[in-house]
Amino acid sequence: CPSLSLKSLNRRPPHVEGQLISNYCILNVLKGARDAYLMHPQWSEFYSIEEIEVPREGQCGDNVFYELAEDGLLTISGNGKMYDYNEWDESLFYGVENIKKIIIKGNVTKIGRYTFCNCSSLATLIIPNSVTKIEASAFRWCSSLISITIPDSVTKIGEYAFYYCSSLTSIVIANSVTEIGESAFEGCSSLISITIPNSVAKIGEYAFRNCSSLSSIVLSHIPPQTKVLTCDYKKCALYIPKGTKQIYLDHAEWGKFNNIVEIDGISGNNIVYNFENNGTLLLSGYGAMSDDW
Repeated sequence: CPSLSLKSLNRRPPHVEGQLISNYCILNVLKGARDAYLMHPQWSEFYSIEEIEVPREGQCGDNVFYELAEDGLLTISGNGKMYDYNEWDESLFYGVENIKKIIIKGNVTKIGRYTFCNCSSLATLIIPNSVTKIEASAFRWCSSLISITIPDSVTKIGEYAFYYCSSLTSIVIANSVTEIGESAFEGCSSLISITIPNSVAKIGEYAFRNCSSLSSIVLSHIPPQTKVLTCDYKKCALYIPKGTKQIYLDHAEWGKFNNIVEIDGISGNNIVYNFENNGTLLLSGYGAMSDDW
């Protein structure tokens, strides 16, 4: 009877032992997954395969749950880690176009691998202090994401975490992050400036490749370990603490920058300052100064 239906929330057809008795059943699959099921020798035997939207509520971790409102607000809550996915198109939220804002709350500790990949309408992201790790490709291809604040609980930003988030203009990285993964911000073509806190000991290869608008990188400590940054060494200025210029010049990668400027300090995410010999305080950059000034 064609009125009998089965729902699969797997974007890729699960492995099946034996034969599915499905000729008279309707199979409901997530939007965008129909072709994969049609090409599968067993799942394609269903009487009809129809696409559905992501359910309004469900589970995205062993003890983590979500609610998706009609206005595009996705709320994540619960305890512990979100699910990891092995491929970019396996996530429940992959390519969901009506997700516009994500608020993570509760005691969620990890944003899983590929979880929000290709959520192209996502513009706002709020991450709580409970999160310690942003896994690889978590927000890959989120092309409408404008700004990010990494809270002071996060210790690692995974590989490709914000890969080709092309609308991203502002990143605030807390002084708890010790590692920025390979290609973490590659292709963030709207990013103008980034400040690397002194907690960061390692920056992966190509972390800022194809960041075509990047005009300044600000560091407040000795050079973090890195092999290949691949940014525009002629266009992008490097701001470093006074007394460390020779260390940067001697570095195989950091020494490639044409414009290395020593500064007295940082006030705000994208503002640097120097005390001139005549007593003048010179501020440069953009955005808001720190409140403790």
